[in-house]
Amino acid sequence: MTPSPLDCWHDGKSHVKHLESKDRYPLDQTPLGKILIRLVKKYHKEGMLIDVGCGDGQLSEYVDNYEGWDISDTIDNVSRKAYPNASFAHMTDAEKEGWEFLHGMNTVVMSAFIDVMREPLLVLNSILEHCTGTVILHRQEVSGDQSTAFRHKRNPSYGGWTWHSILHSRILKDTFKKHGFEIVEEVDLNIKGWHQAKSYVLCKIK
Repeated sequence: MTPSPLDCWHDGKSHVKHLESKDRYPLDQTPLGKILIRLVKKYHKEGMLIDVGCGDGQLSEYVDNYEGWDISDTIDNVSRKAYPNASFAHMTDAEKEGWEFLHGMNTVVMSAFIDVMREPLLVLNSILEHCTGTVILHRQEVSGDQSTAFRHKRNPSYGGWTWHSILHSRILKDTFKKHGFEIVEEVDLNIKGWHQAKSYVLCKIK
C-alpha cells in the first residue's frame, strides 16, 4: 500500500498523550503561542480561519469563525473534548477532497505542521495550491545543515523523541512563490539550547 502524504513521523496515540499532558502550557504562555496569537490578531480580519494541524484547538479561543483540522485520534480524543463548542474536522477527509475546501478561506494556519509530515513538500504544495487568502506558517527549525533540499532530524517532541522533516529555506520560499504568495512578515523564534524556528505570513499576490 502506498503511504498517505499525510503520514506523520509520530503515531496518533503519542500525539494524544502529549496533548493530554499536564506539563503543557496555555498557548499565550509559550514563545510560539504568543507569536501565533499576535499574527492571527494582526492578519485575520474576517471570515473563516482553518487551523491545519490544530492539536487541542487552543487557537479557537482567539478566533470567532474557526475550524481545526488534525488526525482522527487527536480530533476525537482531545480537540472536541477540550473545546466542545468549536468546529473540528478530520484532516484525512480534507485530503480526500483534494484540499479544495481551502479555496476561498480567509486565513489558513499551519503551526509546526509540515515539520512532522514524512512528505512535507508534497503536503505543502497540495495545500498552497488551494489557498486564496492569508497563510500563517510556522516551521520548527531553520538552523543547521542547509546544503540539501530536504533532511530528517530527531528532536525532542510530543513527550519524547521523534523525527522531523527539515526543508531548505530556499526550497520553502520557492514553493511560496510558485503558488503566487509573497512573504509579508517573518518572525524568528530562537529557543536556547534547542533550535531556531521561524514563522511566515504569506499573502496571495493579486
